[in-house]
Amino acid sequence: MAAHPNGNGHDPRHAETAAALASDRLPPQNLEAEQGVIGGILLDNDVLHDVALILRPEDFYRDSHQILFKAIRDLYDLGKPIDAIILSEELKRRGEYEAIGGDETLGLILNSVPHAANTKYHAGIVREKSIGRQILEGANEIVREVYSNNLTGDELLEGAERRIFAIAEDKGVWRNR
Repeated sequence: MAAHPNGNGHDPRHAETAAALASDRLPPQNLEAEQGVIGGILLDNDVLHDVALILRPEDFYRDSHQILFKAIRDLYDLGKPIDAIILSEELKRRGEYEAIGGDETLGLILNSVPHAANTKYHAGIVREKSIGRQILEGANEIVREVYSNNLTGDELLEGAERRIFAIAEDKGVWRNR
């Protein structure tokens, strides 16, 4: 084994390089697609039937988009119509209107989407980015377990397989709904 700068068999430059690579990147996300989904639904509630089969609130990267989509889904589940006014009133009732950015955020979303024709396609993009974040999170957990030095190789492999299989299984459930 080659000598390493810190003398313990581990080259700290590898960890520093990995940390530097990770710190200059954002997790997978597409905020325009997220706005496209929410705006498309507000323009045409009929698209929500398809979108509801593809997305969950946690699939959105931005917290405000998660809050908006959850409120939209709740209104949808209650059979209520959804537009910017009804949504803003629901958010105010929940005490979440300011948390999403209020009128500014809703206005930005509505002005960024000219029509609802591509909403289902945008939902697919949001879902794919969510899957990427889930894989990244699972990979980070796997790395932490490896560095913990507390598990056998077989246990590490089982844990890695379990995480990746859970993501794949979840994707299949949502794809087949």
